[in-house]
Amino acid sequence: MNIDYLYSKVVDATKLGLLIFLTTVSVSKSTLAAEYEITLLPTLGGTANFGRAINQGGQVVGQSSLAGENQTQSFLWDPAEGVNNIHGLGSHSQANGLNLFGEVVGDWGNSAYHDSAFIWDAVNGSKSLDSIDGRYTYANDINNAGFIVGNSMTASGIYHAVVWSKDGQIIDELEAFETNDPNLESLGYAINLSGQVVGGSFFSSAINQYHAFLWDPSIEMMRDLGTLGGLGSVAYHLNDSGTVVGIAMNSDEQSRAFIWKDSNICSNLEANSMCDLGTLGGITSNARSVNALDQVVGFADTENNESHAFIWDQVNQMRDLNNLIEPDSGWVLTWAESINDLGQITGRGTINGQTRAFLLTLKEIDVIALLEGLEGKISDLPADSFKNGNSSQLINAFSNKIQAVISTIEVAKIEEDIQLRNELYSEAIDKLSNDIQKKIDGCSGGNANNDWIIDHPDCANKIDLFDLISDMISAIDDLISSE
Repeated sequence: MNIDYLYSKVVDATKLGLLIFLTTVSVSKSTLAAEYEITLLPTLGGTANFGRAINQGGQVVGQSSLAGENQTQSFLWDPAEGVNNIHGLGSHSQANGLNLFGEVVGDWGNSAYHDSAFIWDAVNGSKSLDSIDGRYTYANDINNAGFIVGNSMTASGIYHAVVWSKDGQIIDELEAFETNDPNLESLGYAINLSGQVVGGSFFSSAINQYHAFLWDPSIEMMRDLGTLGGLGSVAYHLNDSGTVVGIAMNSDEQSRAFIWKDSNICSNLEANSMCDLGTLGGITSNARSVNALDQVVGFADTENNESHAFIWDQVNQMRDLNNLIEPDSGWVLTWAESINDLGQITGRGTINGQTRAFLLTLKEIDVIALLEGLEGKISDLPADSFKNGNSSQLINAFSNKIQAVISTIEVAKIEEDIQLRNELYSEAIDKLSNDIQKKIDGCSGGNANNDWIIDHPDCANKIDLFDLISDMISAIDDLISSE
């Protein structure tokens, strides 16, 4: 199976709307304790929906059929407010991405074939995004600074990856690699807080295959991420540290999920190399999303040639998410699409013969892993994000304070006396709140003059970190025993 065929299937899923899988597949029953709680996300009146993206607040966006099954529309699901139809444009739409502030992007049209990109927020509603030549546009992702990535058709009838500002104007057009040949296609799928973009681009006019790319706004140039030994690859997501995931062909021209990072994430590979994440016993796999902890989700073939959702990390490698939920749940999880830094996952699966969106939430959050992720997030911030330009000094100070919290939690975990253990967890909360969170709370009701990280124009960095710390405090508080 070649990359063109696989890529066309993913693009078709984006453009044509819901893919309803009617085949009933079986899931092996696991004797292991379930790690996740599963939530069935409601539809907009129809019988099918799927989740496309999840933010740090646990909000999910995607697409749902309406009553009568003759229309599909974008939805936003909120843990407190439930599900809402957010389209406002056209008779069909699909939401593909959202950021920390609940700004949503996607595409819409007056048929099942969408042709216009939009941005939506609760205050302003929906707005169409500009195009290169008045033709088709598709928006795939939005970062916390409000920059949007997607694709726009050119006058020659091919697509170029583009970056929009939140007011809908195109600010960058990404032509294929270093060739600057306007007749070669490039497609953008994700954008991080630094404005880095990933996607797929034709490598040359002589090779009719996409190669995964990483585009950096500071040099405005695509970096070819290569393949796993085959002809093609496409990158679908990246985190704020620049870890990239997607799909690539191996030397046998089998499509495999990959992870790519500037540092050595694969034990047998050098830095800047792709790592094959494997499968669930079958031949193919596809990586769709990566969070700050380098946890990856996607879908892969089983030995029975069934598509199952997976999660991958460096310690546990690839695991079938169906083995990490209650075995009598009735679900078969077929596709994991997005994961946030708290480990919450959305995607789609089958239950009671219907294709439905799900939300997975860890029963017990790995607080130490989150703290290590917080440390990495801070160290990855640009040097000019720190007060008085003291990036090295303040990164080290943050690191020391985070390590102090980790040490306290590690001691608490092995303490047998319940009262002493609770006191240690309370001490960890106090350190996290007073020694770290108060250094970044200027955009969240605190005194900005005391912040070690300076204000981003829209406070995206500090609010993201502040909310992540708040979630960690809640998770530690849950560890305090009431006995």
